[in-house]
Amino acid sequence: MKIQRATVLAAVVLLSPSLAQAAGTITGLSASPPSPKVNQDVIITVEGLLGCGGVDVDFGDNTPQAHLQNVSFKNKLNVSAPAHKYASAKTYSVKALPGAGCQGQATLPLTVQSSATLGGNLLGTPGLICAILGNCGAPTISTLFLAPITPGGKLLALGSNFGNAGPQNQFHLFLKTDQKDVLLAIDEWKNTYVAGTIPASLTQVLDQPAELYVKAGNGKLSNKYPVSFTA
Repeated sequence: MKIQRATVLAAVVLLSPSLAQAAGTITGLSASPPSPKVNQDVIITVEGLLGCGGVDVDFGDNTPQAHLQNVSFKNKLNVSAPAHKYASAKTYSVKALPGAGCQGQATLPLTVQSSATLGGNLLGTPGLICAILGNCGAPTISTLFLAPITPGGKLLALGSNFGNAGPQNQFHLFLKTDQKDVLLAIDEWKNTYVAGTIPASLTQVLDQPAELYVKAGNGKLSNKYPVSFTA
């Protein structure tokens, strides 16, 4: 009788796999580094219990999923997907989805930051960006040498903190009566002076008070220097 009973129990175990081993369970997700930058390798790790026939990792950026097979979470060990790179700075919804013999799922909001730029790196070094760009503060116009401020007229503004020449620099003439901002052609740009030319086409306006100012490459505006525009 004892032999028969043992045989029956063994048969029950063989016919009922769920009794022999419970399905694996996905319990969480993590990323390393936790706040990656664009085009930086990031490792997505799936956390869980027991084992799964498969786990799919959806990176949330419309790229192919990573298919992890025969995943073992024994002793709460975690399993990582292959390194992944993100092409854009935004927040992605990363997911771990159950495959065969697995249950549960996990979601991780992952914020990808912009890649470090030259300017960003320099800003971390005190004084270095100032030495390269020529300024860190706002530019100041202190004196104006000029021909009459008329269409086609040439101006020379002296001052400080204008910075070096660059595509972001701007020289402005603001017509106060018309509330019109006119961009001057830049003839020369140095840290201590700026030379520019008023557009010759600026003829359909009346004589009126105006202001000159510059925008330096660091994005900062100068003081507004009062002048009189003659059409």
